[in-house]
Amino acid sequence: MDDRAAAKLEQTTLACNGGFACFIRGQSQPVISRCIIRDGKHHAIVVESAGGLIQGCSILNNAGAAVLIQDAAEPQVECCDLGPGNGRGVVMHAGAKGVVMKCKVEGNTGDAVAIDGVAGSDPATNFQENSIVGMTPSLDVHREALEHLQAYLAVTCLQD
Repeated sequence: MDDRAAAKLEQTTLACNGGFACFIRGQSQPVISRCIIRDGKHHAIVVESAGGLIQGCSILNNAGAAVLIQDAAEPQVECCDLGPGNGRGVVMHAGAKGVVMKCKVEGNTGDAVAIDGVAGSDPATNFQENSIVGMTPSLDVHREALEHLQAYLAVTCLQD
């Protein structure tokens, strides 16, 4: 999805894709709702300099991150199941300002959350009311983002 797209993708299964299942960029503001995104060979959803809403989706068994947010992207990711998968749950690169809230990060082989550089503002703003289930809560934080780490503790970590 590119430029000013405001597409809706609802109750759809995207499976076994060779690249990204969804690549959202430009000024796109799509709504991706109640979808299953699975078995991909790369990251499931990549948001680059765009926004939109990703809500109520199950993202599982992908080789890369469930959600990768970069380049001033500002998506809302709400109430999604992010995992299990063979990569990280959420990756947020420097400049990203997205919000991930009320999501369950479960059973990924990589870090639950990775923040590369200062993620827009601080992790308490970017990550709200999430849970990490059935895996060691882990966080890969670039040195520049370390000062913002204390706020990340707002994330609820649940252990089985």
